[in-house]
Amino acid sequence: MPYPKLPGPCPPIPGDLLFLHTRDEPRMAAVSRIFSGVHNFIINHVALCTAESELVEAVPPRVRHTSLDDFLEKAHPDEEGAPRVLVCRVRNMGTEQVRTVLSRVEHYIDKPYNETYMPSTEHWYCSSLVQDAWFHGNNGEHVFPETPLEFRDPVTGQIMPFWKEYYQSRGMDVPQGLPGSHPALISRSPHLAVVGCYGNFQQK
Repeated sequence: MPYPKLPGPCPPIPGDLLFLHTRDEPRMAAVSRIFSGVHNFIINHVALCTAESELVEAVPPRVRHTSLDDFLEKAHPDEEGAPRVLVCRVRNMGTEQVRTVLSRVEHYIDKPYNETYMPSTEHWYCSSLVQDAWFHGNNGEHVFPETPLEFRDPVTGQIMPFWKEYYQSRGMDVPQGLPGSHPALISRSPHLAVVGCYGNFQQK
């Protein structure tokens, strides 16, 4: 896929979603391998803008506020050292809907990170937080529908060894196929418009 023409860096506004390719570590590398994001980009994390230069994200050990600068800092850098971060805006959403999203997301602060990715209303991972916030902001209708949890290697079709070990260490079976979400799949939503891009993304 040819590399797309994208807008340059853009300060996010409340309600925007920020997608990134985080710095490599085993868990995030395994997340990246499953699906590609918009424009075939490697995307493995998402956060929601709540105020000027302020975001909310679900990262271990809990949901927290983070600054835009800190978020950019954790991105995997491109060849010139720029952070790989996309700024996306939900299409056709009014002020009241965004206000509901922002009110909802405050309820997640300090909630535990969902390390199992199992369906939960008390533990959150990055894309489940975004999915739920916009569900409530859109009058109980999904902007970003649930998608089955996927842990299989796209090449072999087998559960990846990383995820087998990850869940075995927790005394669990791999929750393949249960309802869930993935940041790369959310980035591909037709309800999103790319309004800004920091750095040049790697394509799968």
